[in-house]
Amino acid sequence: MIVIEIHNIRIRLTFLFFALIAVFLLFDSHGIALTVVAAAFAHETAHGLAFALVGSRPEEISLEFSGIRMIGGRRILSLGREYFVLAAGSGVNIITAVFMYLCGYERAAMLNMMTGLFNLLPMSSLDGGKMLTLALESRFSQYTARIAVKIISYALLIPVLAGGIYLAFGRNLTLLATGIYMTINNAE
Repeated sequence: MIVIEIHNIRIRLTFLFFALIAVFLLFDSHGIALTVVAAAFAHETAHGLAFALVGSRPEEISLEFSGIRMIGGRRILSLGREYFVLAAGSGVNIITAVFMYLCGYERAAMLNMMTGLFNLLPMSSLDGGKMLTLALESRFSQYTARIAVKIISYALLIPVLAGGIYLAFGRNLTLLATGIYMTINNAE
């Protein structure tokens, strides 16, 4: 692992993150890998810009096997600002998807839309799950909110994994790999 600091933001780079990207690029039989990586980069960049717009910045950016994680700064954000930061990534993906579609780049539009909508799923490791956790914590204890989101996350994983197993028989492993990846992330 490499740890560097830029403008008081700690950046952690793990070998497994780059190994995952390399495997994704190597086994890309449909020519979508670079577009997906660009959509993910735009998504995470939007989170960073949203932090700046609300007068904060991440304390740490960690590139790891489970994805890119931004850990909030020392400044506590209001609930609305927290939602704004969490929704910014998907918002940029959805806006980019509409723009790409209007320009005739249907595949790039679809991949950006899927990235944005996927990250809005109410799973604990995704932006949608973090937004749901915040909403539930405003009504219930932190423990109850997190348990509820974990239950919802696993409930959503069941059809994803079942669909992935079904598609794997047709030699499409994408959904199964996504389900396994999300199961690993959800366990954290």
